[in-house]
Amino acid sequence: MSQSENLSPLSHQQYLIVDKLRQLLRAKKMFTITSEKLVIYYEHMFEDSKLLAEPWFSRSSISKEMITENVISALDTYRANKDNLMNELILDYFPNISMTEVPPPNSLDAAELLLSHGERPEEMSEDTWRKVNTSLQAILNIFTQSCDSVMSLDFIKELHLILGRNVGSSYAGHYRNKRMFSAGVPSRMLAIPEQIEIRLAVLVEVLNKKLFELPSDPVERILRVLKIGTVFFSEFLLIEPFFNENEQIAKLLLSYILKDVVSFPFPLLYRNRSTYLEVMVNRYDHNPPDELITYALMACNQAAVRINNYLITYGRNIA
Repeated sequence: MSQSENLSPLSHQQYLIVDKLRQLLRAKKMFTITSEKLVIYYEHMFEDSKLLAEPWFSRSSISKEMITENVISALDTYRANKDNLMNELILDYFPNISMTEVPPPNSLDAAELLLSHGERPEEMSEDTWRKVNTSLQAILNIFTQSCDSVMSLDFIKELHLILGRNVGSSYAGHYRNKRMFSAGVPSRMLAIPEQIEIRLAVLVEVLNKKLFELPSDPVERILRVLKIGTVFFSEFLLIEPFFNENEQIAKLLLSYILKDVVSFPFPLLYRNRSTYLEVMVNRYDHNPPDELITYALMACNQAAVRINNYLITYGRNIA
């Protein structure tokens, strides 16, 4: 049986608004869009989604026991061993902000050296060293610095400004002002420039409201924040507010949303990137992201198992 909250259904009028917005967003045409209608649309997307009991991409079924036994245990392990585990987990996470399944040559070596305050080897290019250093700054900005849990447009722009240095973009920290089309995914309809700011602003507003309403029960809290985070992640990629680095930014923002509840870093990668891309394509038709939420849970659980295994590998114990 799927796990989801018992939610009050939308009124008939609200469903008409949601359906109309879906059609307009798919059409990629200029139209007047109000913040009031966007609030209804995003409220629907955040609420009308659920975990799948038996996802096609997993060999195991989903249960709350998985959360209790693996994720919560890993949270205890991580909190008690954070100083020892952080670098290993950052290195696991680092490929997450690469557009490919395998990071560029030498990038993981550079990341390991930078985390241990080592110096650049002569055989490693300055360009690789600089790009890895910039990416690590963005990751560490999410996981190691104390920051307000409230999302903001300024925070999103600042994060893009950091990553934008990697590609030498003159648009770093600024929304795109030209139309973009998604190659190879016809159902992925990106926002036109005139809609970017209002769509992103309302998305952030509704996100913060949902984060403020998280339940107190630990298991329900984890399930809820994973659901909220993955909805935001996929809606952000349907807007695609910048000329570049959108997927990397979206993954970092997902981690930022999860941070207060699922505090350990984990990459949004379960099995392989091909499976991830297939799950994302299924999301791009403006449907509730049930598969993506379940996929994120499986990725979280996979990381939790790795964290608990670190204790065995390194002989550490929970204090």
